[in-house]
Amino acid sequence: MPLLSNFLIIAEQVSIVFLIVLLGFIGGKINLFGDEASDGMANIAVYFITPAVIITAFQREFEAALVHGFLITLAGNFLALILGIVLSHTLIGGTDCGRTSVLRASTVFGNLGMMSLPLQQALFGADGVFYCAAGMTVFNFAFWTYCSITMGPKGGSKTLMRRVLLNPGFLGTIVGLLMFFLSLKIPKVPSAALDYISNLNMPMCMLVIGQRLSKISLRTLFNDVKIWGTAALRLVIIPLIMAVVLWMVGVRGTVAICLIISVAAPAAASVNMLAITYRQDIDMATKTVSMHTLVSMVTMPLVISLVYGWLA
Repeated sequence: MPLLSNFLIIAEQVSIVFLIVLLGFIGGKINLFGDEASDGMANIAVYFITPAVIITAFQREFEAALVHGFLITLAGNFLALILGIVLSHTLIGGTDCGRTSVLRASTVFGNLGMMSLPLQQALFGADGVFYCAAGMTVFNFAFWTYCSITMGPKGGSKTLMRRVLLNPGFLGTIVGLLMFFLSLKIPKVPSAALDYISNLNMPMCMLVIGQRLSKISLRTLFNDVKIWGTAALRLVIIPLIMAVVLWMVGVRGTVAICLIISVAAPAAASVNMLAITYRQDIDMATKTVSMHTLVSMVTMPLVISLVYGWLA
């Protein structure tokens, strides 16, 4: 697939995202909505919208032929996750725990729902959505566990276990997987309601990021070396390492390309949402997610086009 074609598809997705961020930014600048409203929107995204997105992604007919590819994509995303955790904990440190936890989470977790999913759907249709759901499964199991440990309030083992097992992302993943493998379909009316809620995911998250961005100096967005380090790891180094691994083990075709699209996505907007929820370094989270998304307009088409020749 030509570089220009990839670039245009991804640039279109990123442009849509940033137009909504701009609306949130303007709303914050003119005090249309403030931090309290932004906090409420973030909580709605975390506790209601995220589970709806996950469950909806698994509402498709069970096909045995897809299970093999699903498992490969699942394993590949898990390997990329481990790689991200090892690299981030090795290379990113500091005495400010809130800042460090945000930078590490931004390196480990990508924006699959808002960046990878639309792109995979555009390139590969229903199969692309399905394979992206495999990445979202790994994301939601790991994101809530990892961030509950590194970003959440401290507590005993029972408190931690309760946060991990009863969080909405984890529960939504369990429900979605069970319904897919048991071929259970949600009735028409509640299914339509879930679709409407799921459609709020991208605009709600981007409006919150825009509002938070309005409260920080834009001059500081690109002058933090550590943010650039996380971008290099997240957007270039980890995807290229995974491409080499896939090439060595013989994984090719749609599964391989979808996996690379998932691991090449910019930092997850959910990092910003949980930074707000857990009262971590919100400004750092906002800057990192915003900068990653902007830089990904260039890195994603370049990386995907580079590996396409190896893995198609």
